Amino acid sequence: MIENIFMTSYLLFLELLVSFLHYLLSIVSRAISVFSPLPALSGICIDLKDGSMILTGSDSNISIRTVIVPGELNNLDIEEEGSIIIDSKYLLEIVRKLDCKNIEIEVIDYSLVRISSDNGQFNLNGIRSNEYPDIDFTQPNHHFVLKATDLKSIVSQTAFACSDKDQRPVLTGVNFNSQSNMLYCSGTDSYRLARKTIELNSSQDFNITIPSKSLTEVVRSISDEDTIDIYADFKKAQFVFDKTIIQLV
Repeated sequence: MIENIFMTSYLLFLELLVSFLHYLLSIVSRAISVFSPLPALSGICIDLKDGSMILTGSDSNISIRTVIVPGELNNLDIEEEGSIIIDSKYLLEIVRKLDCKNIEIEVIDYSLVRISSDNGQFNLNGIRSNEYPDIDFTQPNHHFVLKATDLKSIVSQTAFACSDKDQRPVLTGVNFNSQSNMLYCSGTDSYRLARKTIELNSSQDFNITIPSKSLTEVVRSISDEDTIDIYADFKKAQFVFDKTIIQLV
């Protein structure tokens, strides 16, 4: 049960397999930079609404959001809505150390976070969620589907040829060019060129370039059994699998 009482304190009680929670926190934290100028972006935003628990991490260039809904791996029950930002480094370390099944998170005076279980208790300072940037997760227009194994092969066979210098930003990314049901993926630093071609079940034509470093983070977050829905336009790209969105801008 997760309970949120908007007074001087509120209690979040989560019955969730800690290993499952740590896995999701690890995925979300990959978008977080320790050098962020905004303190809120050094943390994971935990948002309770619409019967689910939403975890968000971002460094403004890459944003990751995943949703936990009641299911076989947890006994999630939200009585009232609420949100808080918790430093990702400390949260991951605490959850990793908790050798238990249930975890209890109590927020006191809107900012002090107490994380406890049968095996211990931890206190740390949180940040109010209204300090977190408003991230637009609306889906871009172009859509196609790739198997995780295909996406991994694209990145492994093209990203190595991309430039690691910022003088020409377009060369630091992999170009995805769709024409007549064929997807041409290319990486180059102007001296060498790598190209991977895959047939698509989509008639949409598009041409976008996605930073190779961000693509590496995407493939680290997916398993070979996943099917990836990819939404893209000239402003951003989204990689959607299970209940997780990885957004690159």
